[in-house]
Amino acid sequence: MIEKEKITLDEIPQECKAKIGKITVILTGKITDKIREPMEGCACPMGVVSKEFIEKLELKDQEVLIVDTEAGMKHFGRGVEKGIDTVIIVAEPSFESIEVASKAWELTQKLRKDVYLILNKVPEGEIREKLKKLVEEKELKPAGIIPYDE
Repeated sequence: MIEKEKITLDEIPQECKAKIGKITVILTGKITDKIREPMEGCACPMGVVSKEFIEKLELKDQEVLIVDTEAGMKHFGRGVEKGIDTVIIVAEPSFESIEVASKAWELTQKLRKDVYLILNKVPEGEIREKLKKLVEEKELKPAGIIPYDE
């Protein structure tokens, strides 16, 4: 789908990325403003393009690209992570979110990629303690906890 053999960050239009110094952030996934009717908007083509783009991307020395994927597991099924070095999983304090994080952790390890877990929106007190216990039971090792901020 992408005709070029190699792509650089300089070739990405400004409106499609956020850049500070040598760090660039791009988003992948569905473009929600294009969905106008129910039952519209398959993400499969976006996954194929994302995977190919990441595989063909050539970074310069000291350049860092952060790819913000949609929540969930679909991007793993599409192989988007194949061309990356590290996966940072962001999970919220819910059972479902930790289940998805656990599966993402497992799949990342199978790909032999570095993996980090960030727990986000974590309130103080009992919920935090229960969350720490659940994460420990799943053998996940959080790299950081971001507190809930009203």
